[in-house]
Amino acid sequence: MINKNKLRLTISVLGVIAIVSYLTHVVVGRFMNSDYHWLSQAISDLTADQANGVMYTRFFSYVYGFLSFITLWCIVYLYKAKTHKLLYIGLILFASMLTVSAIGYALFPLSESGYIGNFQNVMHMIVTGLVVLSTIASLIFMILGYKKIGDRKGLYISILTLFTLIVSGGLMGLINPAYFGLIERFSVYSVIFYFGYILYDFIIRGKESVF
Repeated sequence: MINKNKLRLTISVLGVIAIVSYLTHVVVGRFMNSDYHWLSQAISDLTADQANGVMYTRFFSYVYGFLSFITLWCIVYLYKAKTHKLLYIGLILFASMLTVSAIGYALFPLSESGYIGNFQNVMHMIVTGLVVLSTIASLIFMILGYKKIGDRKGLYISILTLFTLIVSGGLMGLINPAYFGLIERFSVYSVIFYFGYILYDFIIRGKESVF
């Protein structure tokens, strides 16, 4: 029989390692690339083929990608038929997004900083589009699910995350390119934050009677 406390601890640790790994890949990338301008450049520039120290940044990025989708699929498995169906669909979509992100960005990193329309970079942008759409869909279902069960904290956090994602995504095409990196970070870090909230809400705090 599975020890539920050990299972909760294991999933929690994997999730925390995933988040720390993502933040580490950003810190290491900036340290290795002294000419990197975070205000104007995307985070994905740090793992581009031509970036300095790409072996190290990609290592931490891969750790995040692998552990994040493993963590979410574990949550999906644990909560099968044990939470509201709308929340469950939201979890499946979020786990699918993390899977597409992990595999897609590993297969198609940017070939170099910025966007150049070769096959690799086109595929990178397609992956980004799939990630954004699946994240938005996931958040919509999470919002509906949290509303159905009367969880105000989950509802407000989900709404705030969706709002941040949509507004920052819309601003990327409108703002001065000198601030593209800043706006992109609102979008990216809102997803990382929401991953952390799901980990807290469903595993550390433990919803329903799973634990």
